[in-house]
Amino acid sequence: MWSKRGFQVLISAYNAEGYIKRCFDSLNFSLKDEDWILLIGNDCSTDNTILEIIEYMPQSSAKKVHVFDYPKASTVGEAKNRVIKEAHNFKDEYPAILMMDADDEMTHERPKMIETAIKEQNPYVVGAWHRFKRDNSTDSWKKQSSKKATSAASNLQFGPWATLFHCDFLPPNGEFFPEDKINNCGYEDLLTWHHLRIFNNQEPIAHTSNVPVHFYYIHEESVSNGMDQNRISFQRNTYWSLLEMMKKKKIDIFSAPPSQKEVTKGIAEYISEKKRLRQQRRSSIDKSLVIPVHPLDQVDLFDKSKK
Repeated sequence: MWSKRGFQVLISAYNAEGYIKRCFDSLNFSLKDEDWILLIGNDCSTDNTILEIIEYMPQSSAKKVHVFDYPKASTVGEAKNRVIKEAHNFKDEYPAILMMDADDEMTHERPKMIETAIKEQNPYVVGAWHRFKRDNSTDSWKKQSSKKATSAASNLQFGPWATLFHCDFLPPNGEFFPEDKINNCGYEDLLTWHHLRIFNNQEPIAHTSNVPVHFYYIHEESVSNGMDQNRISFQRNTYWSLLEMMKKKKIDIFSAPPSQKEVTKGIAEYISEKKRLRQQRRSSIDKSLVIPVHPLDQVDLFDKSKK
Protein backbone atom coordinates (compact mmCIF):
# COMPACT_ATOMS: atom_id res chain seq x y z
CA MET A 1 0.00 0.00 0.00
CA TRP A 2 2.64 2.52 1.06
CA SER A 3 5.38 1.95 -1.52
CA LYS A 4 6.10 5.72 -1.74
CA ARG A 5 6.40 8.43 0.90
CA GLY A 6 5.38 11.39 -1.32
CA PHE A 7 2.75 13.82 -0.02
CA GLN A 8 0.04 15.88 -1.68
CA VAL A 9 -1.34 18.84 0.25
CA LEU A 10 -4.88 19.72 -0.87
CA ILE A 11 -6.37 23.17 -0.23
CA SER A 12 -9.68 24.60 -1.36
CA ALA A 13 -9.44 28.36 -0.88
CA TYR A 14 -12.13 31.02 -0.90
CA ASN A 15 -11.38 34.63 0.09
CA ALA A 16 -8.43 33.63 2.24
CA GLU A 17 -6.09 36.53 1.47
CA GLY A 18 -5.71 37.43 5.15
CA TYR A 19 -4.64 33.96 6.27
CA ILE A 20 -3.20 31.93 3.43
CA LYS A 21 0.41 33.13 3.76
CA ARG A 22 0.50 31.93 7.36
CA CYS A 23 -0.86 28.58 6.14
CA PHE A 24 1.87 28.37 3.47
CA ASP A 25 4.56 29.20 6.05
CA SER A 26 3.35 26.29 8.17
CA LEU A 27 3.49 23.94 5.18
CA ASN A 28 7.05 24.97 4.39
CA PHE A 29 8.13 24.40 7.99
CA SER A 30 6.30 21.10 8.39
CA LEU A 31 7.24 19.55 5.05
CA LYS A 32 10.69 21.05 4.42
CA ASP A 33 12.36 17.63 4.53
CA GLU A 34 9.66 15.80 2.58
CA ASP A 35 8.90 15.08 -1.08
CA TRP A 36 5.62 16.93 -1.59
CA ILE A 37 3.43 18.80 -4.01
CA LEU A 38 0.69 21.37 -3.43
CA LEU A 39 -2.74 21.37 -5.07
CA ILE A 40 -4.85 24.51 -4.62
CA GLY A 41 -8.43 24.90 -5.80
CA ASN A 42 -9.41 28.56 -5.99
CA ASP A 43 -13.17 28.58 -5.34
CA CYS A 44 -13.83 31.78 -7.31
CA SER A 45 -12.39 34.08 -4.64
CA THR A 46 -13.46 37.71 -4.92
CA ASP A 47 -10.52 39.11 -2.92
CA ASN A 48 -6.78 38.88 -3.62
CA THR A 49 -6.38 35.21 -2.67
CA ILE A 50 -5.08 34.21 -6.10
CA LEU A 51 -2.53 37.06 -6.06
CA GLU A 52 -1.32 35.99 -2.62
CA ILE A 53 -0.87 32.44 -3.94
CA ILE A 54 1.10 33.58 -6.99
CA GLU A 55 3.29 35.88 -4.89
CA TYR A 56 4.15 33.17 -2.38
CA MET A 57 4.87 30.27 -4.73
CA PRO A 58 8.56 31.08 -5.43
CA GLN A 59 9.16 30.57 -1.67
CA SER A 60 7.39 27.23 -1.49
CA SER A 61 9.45 24.10 -0.85
CA ALA A 62 6.90 22.03 -2.77
CA LYS A 63 8.30 20.18 -5.79
CA LYS A 64 5.32 21.35 -7.83
CA VAL A 65 2.38 23.68 -7.25
CA HIS A 66 -0.84 23.17 -9.19
CA VAL A 67 -3.45 25.94 -9.00
CA PHE A 68 -6.92 25.19 -10.33
CA ASP A 69 -9.19 28.17 -10.92
CA TYR A 70 -12.78 26.96 -10.52
CA PRO A 71 -16.20 28.59 -10.78
CA LYS A 72 -17.90 29.02 -7.39
CA ALA A 73 -18.93 25.70 -5.91
CA SER A 74 -22.51 25.32 -4.70
CA THR A 75 -21.31 23.80 -1.41
CA VAL A 76 -18.14 23.34 0.63
CA GLY A 77 -18.28 19.61 -0.07
CA GLU A 78 -18.21 20.19 -3.82
CA ALA A 79 -15.29 22.60 -3.48
CA LYS A 80 -13.22 20.05 -1.54
CA ASN A 81 -14.12 17.16 -3.83
CA ARG A 82 -12.84 18.93 -6.95
CA VAL A 83 -9.31 19.02 -5.54
CA ILE A 84 -9.55 15.39 -4.37
CA LYS A 85 -10.35 14.36 -7.95
CA GLU A 86 -7.24 16.20 -9.20
CA ALA A 87 -5.09 14.37 -6.63
CA HIS A 88 -5.63 11.05 -8.39
CA ASN A 89 -3.52 12.35 -11.29
CA PHE A 90 -0.44 12.38 -9.06
CA LYS A 91 -1.04 9.47 -6.69
CA ASP A 92 1.62 7.12 -8.12
CA GLU A 93 4.45 9.31 -6.83
CA TYR A 94 2.51 11.11 -4.09
CA PRO A 95 0.03 8.69 -2.51
CA ALA A 96 -0.24 10.38 0.91
CA ILE A 97 -3.01 12.98 1.07
CA LEU A 98 -2.92 15.84 3.58
CA MET A 99 -6.02 18.05 3.41
CA MET A 100 -5.68 21.59 4.73
CA ASP A 101 -7.79 24.65 5.45
CA ALA A 102 -6.35 27.87 4.07
CA ASP A 103 -6.83 29.72 7.38
CA ASP A 104 -5.13 27.19 9.70
CA GLU A 105 -1.62 25.88 10.37
CA MET A 106 -0.01 22.48 9.87
CA THR A 107 2.58 21.30 12.39
CA HIS A 108 5.78 19.31 11.83
CA GLU A 109 4.04 16.24 13.33
CA ARG A 110 1.54 15.95 10.46
CA PRO A 111 3.80 14.19 7.91
CA LYS A 112 4.99 11.82 10.65
CA MET A 113 1.52 10.27 10.55
CA ILE A 114 2.68 8.29 7.55
CA GLU A 115 4.90 6.27 9.90
CA THR A 116 1.78 5.11 11.75
CA ALA A 117 0.06 4.40 8.41
CA ILE A 118 3.00 2.35 7.14
CA LYS A 119 3.44 0.41 10.39
CA GLU A 120 -0.26 -0.47 10.58
CA GLN A 121 -0.74 -0.68 6.78
CA ASN A 122 -3.78 1.55 7.13
CA PRO A 123 -5.02 4.24 4.69
CA TYR A 124 -6.92 6.39 7.24
CA VAL A 125 -5.02 7.97 10.16
CA VAL A 126 -6.08 10.72 12.59
CA GLY A 127 -3.86 12.88 14.78
CA ALA A 128 -4.16 15.16 17.80
CA TRP A 129 -5.04 18.83 17.34
CA HIS A 130 -5.29 22.15 19.17
CA ARG A 131 -7.99 24.79 18.76
CA PHE A 132 -7.34 28.50 19.18
CA LYS A 133 -9.71 31.43 19.65
CA ARG A 134 -8.90 35.11 19.37
CA ASP A 135 -8.80 37.06 22.62
CA ASN A 136 -10.09 40.45 21.52
CA SER A 137 -8.94 42.10 24.74
CA THR A 138 -5.29 41.33 23.94
CA ASP A 139 -5.65 40.90 20.16
CA SER A 140 -3.95 37.50 20.37
CA TRP A 141 -4.74 33.84 19.83
CA LYS A 142 -5.18 31.63 22.90
CA LYS A 143 -5.58 27.86 23.06
CA GLN A 144 -9.22 27.08 23.74
CA SER A 145 -9.11 23.28 23.72
CA SER A 146 -7.24 20.25 22.45
CA LYS A 147 -7.98 16.70 21.41
CA LYS A 148 -5.74 13.66 21.77
CA ALA A 149 -5.34 11.35 18.79
CA THR A 150 -7.11 8.36 20.40
CA SER A 151 -10.08 10.45 21.50
CA ALA A 152 -10.34 12.22 18.14
CA ALA A 153 -10.27 8.94 16.20
CA SER A 154 -12.67 7.03 18.46
CA ASN A 155 -15.22 9.86 18.79
CA LEU A 156 -14.76 11.03 15.18
CA GLN A 157 -14.00 14.56 16.36
CA PHE A 158 -11.57 15.96 13.82
CA GLY A 159 -11.50 17.90 10.60
CA PRO A 160 -9.86 16.81 7.34
CA TRP A 161 -6.89 18.88 8.55
CA ALA A 162 -6.05 16.21 11.19
CA THR A 163 -6.04 13.27 8.77
CA LEU A 164 -3.70 11.38 6.52
CA PHE A 165 -5.28 9.34 3.72
CA HIS A 166 -3.89 7.04 1.08
CA CYS A 167 -5.18 8.44 -2.20
CA ASP A 168 -6.69 5.08 -3.14
CA PHE A 169 -8.96 5.36 -0.08
CA LEU A 170 -10.62 8.36 -1.77
CA PRO A 171 -12.96 7.90 -4.76
CA PRO A 172 -11.37 8.63 -8.18
CA ASN A 173 -14.31 10.87 -9.12
CA GLY A 174 -13.55 12.96 -6.02
CA GLU A 175 -16.99 12.54 -4.48
CA PHE A 176 -15.83 11.94 -0.92
CA PHE A 177 -17.76 14.62 0.96
CA PRO A 178 -21.49 15.17 0.36
CA GLU A 179 -22.23 17.87 -2.20
CA ASP A 180 -25.94 18.51 -1.58
CA LYS A 181 -27.03 21.57 0.41
CA ILE A 182 -28.79 19.68 3.23
CA ASN A 183 -25.70 17.74 4.29
CA ASN A 184 -23.51 20.83 3.93
CA CYS A 185 -24.71 22.34 7.19
CA GLY A 186 -21.23 23.42 8.28
CA TYR A 187 -20.20 19.92 9.37
CA GLU A 188 -20.12 17.91 6.15
CA ASP A 189 -16.72 16.50 7.13
CA LEU A 190 -17.97 15.14 10.48
CA LEU A 191 -20.99 13.60 8.77
CA THR A 192 -18.57 11.92 6.34
CA TRP A 193 -16.61 10.22 9.14
CA HIS A 194 -19.84 8.85 10.63
CA HIS A 195 -21.06 7.76 7.19
CA LEU A 196 -17.81 5.83 6.68
CA ARG A 197 -18.27 4.16 10.08
CA ILE A 198 -21.97 3.31 9.82
CA PHE A 199 -22.33 2.31 6.17
CA ASN A 200 -18.80 1.31 5.09
CA ASN A 201 -17.46 -0.08 8.37
CA GLN A 202 -14.37 2.07 7.90
CA GLU A 203 -12.67 3.30 11.06
CA PRO A 204 -9.68 5.63 11.42
CA ILE A 205 -6.67 4.60 13.44
CA ALA A 206 -5.06 7.01 15.89
CA HIS A 207 -1.58 8.37 15.28
CA THR A 208 0.83 6.96 17.85
CA SER A 209 1.87 10.41 19.07
CA ASN A 210 -0.26 13.03 20.84
CA VAL A 211 1.84 15.90 19.55
CA PRO A 212 -0.72 18.04 17.65
CA VAL A 213 -0.69 17.70 13.88
CA HIS A 214 -2.80 20.81 13.33
CA PHE A 215 -3.64 24.20 14.81
CA TYR A 216 -7.30 25.01 14.17
CA TYR A 217 -8.19 28.71 14.38
CA ILE A 218 -11.74 29.84 15.08
CA HIS A 219 -12.59 32.79 12.85
CA GLU A 220 -15.76 34.79 13.46
CA GLU A 221 -16.65 34.69 9.78
CA SER A 222 -16.28 30.91 9.43
CA VAL A 223 -19.21 28.73 8.38
CA SER A 224 -19.44 26.74 11.62
CA ASN A 225 -18.34 29.39 14.13
CA GLY A 226 -20.07 32.62 13.07
CA MET A 227 -21.56 35.33 15.26
CA ASP A 228 -25.23 34.75 14.29
CA GLN A 229 -26.39 32.48 17.10
CA ASN A 230 -29.69 31.68 15.40
CA ARG A 231 -27.85 30.43 12.32
CA ILE A 232 -25.30 28.53 14.39
CA SER A 233 -28.07 26.89 16.44
CA PHE A 234 -29.90 25.85 13.28
CA GLN A 235 -26.71 24.44 11.71
CA ARG A 236 -25.80 22.44 14.80
CA ASN A 237 -29.33 21.13 15.31
CA THR A 238 -29.36 20.16 11.63
CA TYR A 239 -26.10 18.26 12.12
CA TRP A 240 -27.36 16.41 15.20
CA SER A 241 -30.63 15.49 13.52
CA LEU A 242 -28.82 14.19 10.41
CA LEU A 243 -26.50 12.16 12.62
CA GLU A 244 -29.50 10.67 14.42
CA MET A 245 -30.96 9.66 11.05
CA MET A 246 -27.80 7.72 10.26
CA LYS A 247 -27.10 6.24 13.69
CA LYS A 248 -30.57 5.33 14.92
CA LYS A 249 -32.66 5.04 11.76
CA LYS A 250 -29.86 3.74 9.50
CA ILE A 251 -30.84 6.18 6.76
CA ASP A 252 -28.12 6.71 4.15
CA ILE A 253 -28.40 10.49 3.95
CA PHE A 254 -25.63 10.70 1.33
CA SER A 255 -27.27 8.40 -1.20
CA ALA A 256 -30.71 9.92 -0.62
CA PRO A 257 -30.39 13.35 1.07
CA PRO A 258 -33.45 14.17 3.19
CA SER A 259 -35.70 17.08 2.34
CA GLN A 260 -35.76 20.26 4.42
CA LYS A 261 -39.15 19.15 5.75
CA GLU A 262 -37.65 15.86 6.93
CA VAL A 263 -34.73 17.67 8.55
CA THR A 264 -37.08 20.09 10.31
CA LYS A 265 -39.00 17.13 11.66
CA GLY A 266 -35.74 15.51 12.73
CA ILE A 267 -34.67 18.66 14.56
CA ALA A 268 -37.99 18.75 16.43
CA GLU A 269 -37.54 15.09 17.45
CA TYR A 270 -33.96 15.71 18.53
CA ILE A 271 -34.87 18.71 20.69
CA SER A 272 -37.85 16.85 22.14
CA GLU A 273 -35.57 13.96 23.16
CA LYS A 274 -33.12 16.35 24.77
CA LYS A 275 -35.94 17.92 26.77
CA ARG A 276 -37.07 14.47 27.88
CA LEU A 277 -33.59 13.58 29.05
CA ARG A 278 -33.31 16.90 30.86
CA GLN A 279 -36.50 16.14 32.77
CA GLN A 280 -35.14 12.71 33.70
CA ARG A 281 -32.01 14.32 35.12
CA ARG A 282 -34.12 16.99 36.81
CA SER A 283 -31.65 19.55 35.56
CA SER A 284 -32.61 23.16 36.10
CA ILE A 285 -31.29 24.21 32.70
CA ASP A 286 -29.67 22.65 29.68
CA LYS A 287 -27.81 25.34 27.80
CA SER A 288 -27.34 23.08 24.77
CA LEU A 289 -31.06 23.51 24.05
CA VAL A 290 -30.42 27.22 23.66
CA ILE A 291 -27.07 26.98 21.89
CA PRO A 292 -26.52 23.37 20.69
CA VAL A 293 -23.13 21.92 21.51
CA HIS A 294 -20.45 22.09 18.83
CA PRO A 295 -19.87 18.59 17.39
CA LEU A 296 -16.16 18.82 18.19
CA ASP A 297 -16.99 19.43 21.86
CA GLN A 298 -19.52 16.65 22.47
CA VAL A 299 -18.37 14.22 25.16
CA ASP A 300 -19.18 10.72 23.94
CA LEU A 301 -19.38 7.48 25.89
CA PHE A 302 -15.97 6.40 24.62
CA ASP A 303 -13.75 7.83 27.37
CA LYS A 304 -14.40 11.21 28.90
CA SER A 305 -10.92 11.34 30.38
CA LYS A 306 -9.39 11.47 26.90
CA LYS A 307 -11.35 14.45 25.66
